[in-house]
Amino acid sequence: MTQVSIVNQPDKTRAWCRKNEFSGIRQDPVLQNCEIWLMGKMAKEISKQMIQLTDGQAISAAYEEVFGLEPGSVKLV
Repeated sequence: MTQVSIVNQPDKTRAWCRKNEFSGIRQDPVLQNCEIWLMGKMAKEISKQMIQLTDGQAISAAYEEVFGLEPGSVKLV
């Protein structure tokens, strides 16, 4: 099982993610959505509503899809 965490820091903006070729999960502090980034490009965006409806499973599923991992192999911590 791969454990991943969400970056929730105001200074980690979309511009910062592009510039630093960030790979991972970023939470937008204004919209409260989550973004999956791969080498400085936003690959997926999960709305706050979808996160709430799926109890966060939509984030794990999107991460698995973007990084080519087996379904059910990611756990958010």
